[in-house]
Amino acid sequence: MSETSQLQLLKTEVQRFRIESERYFNGAVAIPPEQLAQDIREAIRDIYSVGELDTPEQFRLNGIVARFNALDERFNRRFREHETGSRPPQSPPPTVEKPDLEHGIVVDEYSSADTSHTLFDHIYSNQPAEKADAFHHYLQRRAAEIRAKTGCSQVRFRVQTTNGHRKLVARPVVDSS
Repeated sequence: MSETSQLQLLKTEVQRFRIESERYFNGAVAIPPEQLAQDIREAIRDIYSVGELDTPEQFRLNGIVARFNALDERFNRRFREHETGSRPPQSPPPTVEKPDLEHGIVVDEYSSADTSHTLFDHIYSNQPAEKADAFHHYLQRRAAEIRAKTGCSQVRFRVQTTNGHRKLVARPVVDSS
């Protein structure tokens, strides 16, 4: 077997270990993947003992080994916590109020990305989620421009639909002080 295919196989086994670990901790399987981890350790030792890797293959191997070591360490820590029952209780996630998209969302310099991501999903439902962060930065930048021009502290963004086309409209929020 070539060195490259051995590395690909090792990478696949490390990914399988990650998946099997999660399945074990989620209760989908009853047996921890300790044998799989041992097989991966042996495969790593075998590849290192041959010692005929060129520089790019050595670099790939080191990356795969580092990934496996991190996963193995995490698995062992979680396994100890699971067995001893010493895992601290998880606090429930904070509840986030859904923005009223009809009236718009209010953006100030402290606004979180969650609100703008909801607006992004409403406007661009067919766009990849990776663009949501860029949309959040766009809203922050646009709000800063409007705040600088008008002196307001907040800007309301809402979706306006005209003839089936959605458009983002920004208006300063008048301070009531």
